[in-house]
Amino acid sequence: MSQHIILSELDYCQLWQDANSHSESNLEVCPPQLGKGFKQWYQLRDISLLIHDYWFNQDVTVTLDPLAEGLELGFQLSGHLSGDRFHRSSGESFCGWGCPETYYQQRSRQRRLQVDIHLESSQLLTDLLHTPNLPRSLQHLETNKTEPFHLLGKITPAMQLALEQLLYCPYQGTTQAFYLEESKCLELIALQLEQWRDFEPKKKTISPLKKDDRDRVYEARAILEQNLTHPPSVPELAHMVGLNHCTLKQGFHECLQTTPFRYLRDRRLEQARILLSDSQFNIQQVAKAVGYKSQSRFCNAFKQTFGITPRCYRQNKISV
Repeated sequence: MSQHIILSELDYCQLWQDANSHSESNLEVCPPQLGKGFKQWYQLRDISLLIHDYWFNQDVTVTLDPLAEGLELGFQLSGHLSGDRFHRSSGESFCGWGCPETYYQQRSRQRRLQVDIHLESSQLLTDLLHTPNLPRSLQHLETNKTEPFHLLGKITPAMQLALEQLLYCPYQGTTQAFYLEESKCLELIALQLEQWRDFEPKKKTISPLKKDDRDRVYEARAILEQNLTHPPSVPELAHMVGLNHCTLKQGFHECLQTTPFRYLRDRRLEQARILLSDSQFNIQQVAKAVGYKSQSRFCNAFKQTFGITPRCYRQNKISV
């Protein structure tokens, strides 16, 4: 059984600092006592960009100090993080101000690939908050920058494309900095603003679902992730986690902003995208590997989600 490590935020940061005490680069290797991988910082003109790409040998919980302010926009490309007020999985975008959590936990043996954009310039933040038709979910920041909040959405196909271009940036030096900030980071900020435009924030953090019911919803999500090819039906899934199917659907809508069916479809297609990028499977084999019996239905669903056919997506990846 794997151990569970609990660290204060100060001790956690100290481990990373000690592991990179002799390095002057913007890349920090993961402390060997925790796991493997790296964090990479880009201090741009008005933006701080952070890329997480690592995994831990044991479950790690980090207790957090409250933050007064600071706007962060992020993209969870891989891995699962949970706190006392949020659960975040691969394929999800997020936007937060301050720190509404007292802790977060990262599971062992799960690759955390995450892109964070922090606004460093007060002028850039001011310009952002005075954007015409600012999304309702962000309007309170114009007058109240003390109360933390956390919004959760989906990584759209347009975001996915921009993120891949950011992660595989072909430039170096000044050209790289200009490309990352003026092109990709501002593009991702704009895409998130558009995503939150019609987002109706929940009142405070009060939920009509009980905490136990929310935990059961996240348990149901984990069951779907572990059974992409042969998933249970919604009634079967509800029975497995001890909820009725109406409460399960309500919980998916409230906690994950989707339905069980759409969540399953999105996870299948995300897995298919990875297989198309990293394997030699043909299209039919990829479709079967993620639970599609019909290749044509798989191709239609993939194009509807990512705006490109599986064949063209693979060809584009090969040509990069």
